[in-house]
Amino acid sequence: MSTPEDIPAVLGGAPLFPKGPPEWPGSLPEVREALIEAWADGSWGRYDGPLVESLQQTAGDWLGRKHALGVSSGTLGLELALRASGVGSTPGNETTRMGVALCDYDYPGNFLTIHHLGAVPILIDTDLQTGQMCPASLTKAINHSEIPVKAVVASVLHGSSPDLGAIASVSDKAGIPMIEDACQGVGGALGGKRHGSHGAISIWSFGGSKLLSAGRGGMVFTNDPVLAQRMRLANTRGSVVAGLSELQAAAVLAQWPQLENRHIHRAREAEILRNALTTVPGVRVPKPLAKPKQCAYYKFDFWLDAPPGRFEWALSALKNEGLAIGRGFRSLSLGRSASRFHAPVSLQTSHTNSPQRVVLHHPVLLEEGAGEKISEAIRRVMGQI
Repeated sequence: MSTPEDIPAVLGGAPLFPKGPPEWPGSLPEVREALIEAWADGSWGRYDGPLVESLQQTAGDWLGRKHALGVSSGTLGLELALRASGVGSTPGNETTRMGVALCDYDYPGNFLTIHHLGAVPILIDTDLQTGQMCPASLTKAINHSEIPVKAVVASVLHGSSPDLGAIASVSDKAGIPMIEDACQGVGGALGGKRHGSHGAISIWSFGGSKLLSAGRGGMVFTNDPVLAQRMRLANTRGSVVAGLSELQAAAVLAQWPQLENRHIHRAREAEILRNALTTVPGVRVPKPLAKPKQCAYYKFDFWLDAPPGRFEWALSALKNEGLAIGRGFRSLSLGRSASRFHAPVSLQTSHTNSPQRVVLHHPVLLEEGAGEKISEAIRRVMGQI
């Protein structure tokens, strides 16, 4: 017999998060003070001021990167990274097809950025355990692609990470750069190296929902002075075309002292949640390569196995519990013309697992006891499937 505690909110029970999803980034007092200070000293209106320079130095030193460049978005950062890597048409080679390898499960903006540069996305399958780019699939794709691969984009997603060391090894062997898209991974690490320090070039985002937020903005990092100069030139036409503003830098710098504490809190609650979900029928959780304390959770993901017609009901029921939750990315190869990408390898794992992938937005993980409460919400919803 069900008890009142077992009844989901969608069926008349009390929601476990009655206030709904927490606001993010919210009205942070430290950001308010930083913006007032930028107004008072006049730096808010400068083309080039001390705050962007300070953030570039702070972030670059933190990652051990020699070059850091503030940009208008993570997506623009990827475009600059690809241009610096030789991707894009130049006089005399407009008809030469070139490819960029990325996972079939990835942020759609990365796919579209590759298209924007006139290149072809070369799609790679996911790893069965982690749900991230599979290095073995990447090797096969590079070896069998009919289109020359000029770069690899390896994205850090949902609190986990692909095997960046293995991917870098594959890329190095092929003589092509690996670009680490760490827009979701600020504060996290893999193998003792922070996200943003892997690859020839790496990218952060300061978008409105990100772990460090300025509404918009981002940074690109590299240790290679040639790549750094190419990115600067690609973003300059007399003046910087799409840079980071002083006000955005002020907002990020104000949040910087809390980055580590918030990361630790999210990682702790996420690990409690992950462990609890291993015993919930109908739920599968990825196995991160990084240690629990190193996982940075912009999203927390899992696979929800529900009968036809019940998946959307389960998502709706979880939203009724007060959670900001929804579907993960759709496989990039599905619903698109085959002329828009090249798939030299099977994408079966991505096609099978992506439709069941669910992502939970990160702010709730900053609440005390969130891991246990979220797992209970999922458990009682799945009990009705």
